[in-house]
Amino acid sequence: MKGVVSSDVNFRRMGAGRHVFGLEQVAERVAGCQGLSQGQKDALRAQIERALKLGRGALAAELAYNQHKEGVSQARGEAVVIDRELDVMITDLRDFVAIRSRSASSEVSEAAARIEQTLFRRGVADVIRLSFEDQLGVMEAMIAEFGGALRDDVARVGLEGDVARFRGRVADFAEELRRQKTERTTWDQVMARREELHEATCLVAIMVLANFVDLDDVAAMETREHILAPLREQQARVLDAQRRRRAIGDVNPETGEEQDAGELSTEEADAPPPVVA
Repeated sequence: MKGVVSSDVNFRRMGAGRHVFGLEQVAERVAGCQGLSQGQKDALRAQIERALKLGRGALAAELAYNQHKEGVSQARGEAVVIDRELDVMITDLRDFVAIRSRSASSEVSEAAARIEQTLFRRGVADVIRLSFEDQLGVMEAMIAEFGGALRDDVARVGLEGDVARFRGRVADFAEELRRQKTERTTWDQVMARREELHEATCLVAIMVLANFVDLDDVAAMETREHILAPLREQQARVLDAQRRRRAIGDVNPETGEEQDAGELSTEEADAPPPVVA
């Protein structure tokens, strides 16, 4: 890696969650600091944002790796969330059509009955309980019917807006499922992301230290320590786990709550332990 700075900083490697949680607090403290000029704040904020972006990328890589390792669903991104939305949309479409089939207008009721018989004759359970890929195929067939043989009926019962929204979310769902075909995330990729994050966070610490160079200025030293305290706290937790010879877990990046280190994978067990960089 070019431009390595970690060799000059006594900073222990730690999980991406610890980085993100600590950096978010550092950013807040920099923003509220009275001992820094606006230019200094802007420079620090830019580096912190870069580190946070790398941190979120590292968290995403860890999640993808763990999904593969644990054999859970390979659906990525918002696929699960969109699937739940689509289940509700399909149910609502069926319910709306059922209501319109009892309309006083024979034209509307007949149109609704045709939609119900074509698409919802067996209800919705058989659709929303399918696997992602199978459900996508059924929904795409529904969209074809909505835009083809049932086009006029959709207009008669007033479903154009609902069908348009349904079509849009099905397209989003298909896009998310296509992401499954990307290359499997490896442990080496996770480690590379963590290393980039480690370097970026070290640079944040260096920049903070460089802005408080008068070691005799007690107030300045207190401000410096206040800014770096969130990162120092996570470092202390890592060091404590190392001294106790315990697996080093991560924290929730939003709350800072400790997460169980759990069992290490073969790659993690063979990896060198975090050391002073």
